Amino acid sequence: MSTDFAGVDRALNSQTTRIALWLLIVAQCAAVAFKLYPWLAGDSPSYLKLAANLQQGFYGEILQGRIEPDALRPPGYPLILWFLMHVLKLSGGAVIVVQLGSYLLSLFLIERFLARLSLPSNLFLLIAAAYPFGAIYSSGFMTEPWVMLCYTAFALILARQETSYGAAVLGGLLGGLLGLLRSDLLLIPLVGAAVLAWRAVRMPRGGKVNVLVSAGLMLAVAGLTLAPYALWNRANFNKLFPAPMAAAAGNSLYSAYWQERLSNETLTAFYSGRITPPLVKSGYVDEIRRLNTSFGAPELTSPANPVNYPDNRTRIRTNLVFGKAAVDHVRQEPTLYARHIVKNLWFLWNTSEYPGIPVVAKFVLLLAAAAVCIFGISGGVLTLVGRLPVRLPRSLAILLFYPFAVHVPLHLEARYTAAARPLLMMFAAVMAMSLLKRVQSWPMRGQGRSWSLAPNVKVVAEEGLEPPTRGL
Repeated sequence: MSTDFAGVDRALNSQTTRIALWLLIVAQCAAVAFKLYPWLAGDSPSYLKLAANLQQGFYGEILQGRIEPDALRPPGYPLILWFLMHVLKLSGGAVIVVQLGSYLLSLFLIERFLARLSLPSNLFLLIAAAYPFGAIYSSGFMTEPWVMLCYTAFALILARQETSYGAAVLGGLLGGLLGLLRSDLLLIPLVGAAVLAWRAVRMPRGGKVNVLVSAGLMLAVAGLTLAPYALWNRANFNKLFPAPMAAAAGNSLYSAYWQERLSNETLTAFYSGRITPPLVKSGYVDEIRRLNTSFGAPELTSPANPVNYPDNRTRIRTNLVFGKAAVDHVRQEPTLYARHIVKNLWFLWNTSEYPGIPVVAKFVLLLAAAAVCIFGISGGVLTLVGRLPVRLPRSLAILLFYPFAVHVPLHLEARYTAAARPLLMMFAAVMAMSLLKRVQSWPMRGQGRSWSLAPNVKVVAEEGLEPPTRGL
């Protein structure tokens, strides 16, 4: 008995299959949007309020009877919502459709990138059709769909072996926009410039200058993109810095420690204003009361999100106060904190809770997430060490792991790696194709011959998009 691998290749890489897979992905997005109505999750109410206040002429909110400039979130997503809902007058449903279109565009960019390299673009679409998390993150009034699009476009610009000045300018603009969408992506332009500089070091003398100029252009354009927000911060908070003044890194580290000691149900109860016996027994309630009182905040306010505090003064203070307490806890119980980091290695890529869905659907989602995670991370790691048979630029692997590296020490929430999910699916597809190539090369029992990849599935990149094997 034999297996017609070549026939499988032809079927998988046909144009009919491509169209069918795109229809499946669009149907997936529609189903997710219908399921998640009214599209409110996490910080959605705050983003909608900020967008509405922009229409009134200020970026912030009314606290205790006065206008307070926002110290919690960069203005990128509120500006998008303001433009879509208050300038173009789109309904909430239309905004979600636009956001899902943004996510689909990020998939399209990767699909075309793989197709131009004669790599498994349809396999990538098959994975996207079975992996709904990008659609889930896009079906809410949150930053994720725009982050996925800008991050994917930035990654593919950086993946080109030769970055023109125009591409560098576009990369700088995208890098700046990423910082305006999520402050944890503020360093992306530096990462991009570093990749270009490293590439210049490894080039012959004649090409170094152009690449270094491109790196400088990327940084300059990113700086210009971020400058208006930095100037706004200076005008409102006396600090020239392109990130929110109440950045929550300290709060997140503090939550990371207690996330390991207390169950999610127990912490969620406190966020909802309920004090349960496990909270009291752990010492959490007494510590929260003591720390909040130390800087004049309401004593039982949850530090998980600075938005819970009544004004900018206390919101800004939370980062320092709870960050210091978190560092003290980590020093006293390093093993407990190390255990949290180890758990983050998995749960930053895999959602742990699926409320309101049947058990069978939950199992299918868990299985899909685990498979894509294992294949995608493996493909990224093998690309970094130069051992993946299908050669991809190392810069793509670096950007795959950037959000993960930023968040692995902090509070656990799977959507924090949303920016890199299209790249994760891309690496999963390439890893799966590499394994298929190995299977096809095994001698068929009793036949004395080996299968090879179908002619339309090539390992060597085309059109000058592949960098040197050992380069970035």
